Amino acid sequence: MPDVIQTVAAIQARGDASLEVLGFLDDNPTNASRNLGKYRILGGFSWINDNRNVAVFNAIMRSTTLRRATTEKLRGLGAKFFSLVHPTASVEYARVGEGCYVGKNVHLEFGSSIGDGTVVLANSTIAHDSQVGRHCFLGSGVHIQGHATIEDEVFIGAGTVIHPNVTVRMGVSIDTNGVISADTKVGGAYFNSRMRYIG
Repeated sequence: MPDVIQTVAAIQARGDASLEVLGFLDDNPTNASRNLGKYRILGGFSWINDNRNVAVFNAIMRSTTLRRATTEKLRGLGAKFFSLVHPTASVEYARVGEGCYVGKNVHLEFGSSIGDGTVVLANSTIAHDSQVGRHCFLGSGVHIQGHATIEDEVFIGAGTVIHPNVTVRMGVSIDTNGVISADTKVGGAYFNSRMRYIG
């Protein structure tokens, strides 16, 4: 949530008044009193039924499965999604899907793309001709080198490097500061600097 609030503030500080945050939606009633700074929880997801004139951004970031599931639920209720891109991010030569978050100082090189619902946190780079799938999470300082493929619902921890021409398969989770130099298996997790696979 802080990343979203800070990005909105950065956009508004540049004089763009077209973006206004009304609040947050949450189906979990125990979160009703959660501290969200100057914002509040407007209600559950069904709030969208009576407010179809607003665009929605899914602020669930670190769980790729939950992000996909909530996006599908909101879409089923008729929600319209928008992507939130920090003003310092460089995305003009890349494709950014619907409902994505692109953080501060992110660089998407020529011919790269990120799929719908993907989150890329601050100071990350996706090099030329690399493709990131839908509902992925890339932590701060992730570097994906050229011609790499990241399939759907992949979690990549902060500081990780993905070598060129590597494919990271669907549902994989990679620990922080990892180095992936060969194709991964589907699902499972890769931990520590040696990237030991745990299925």
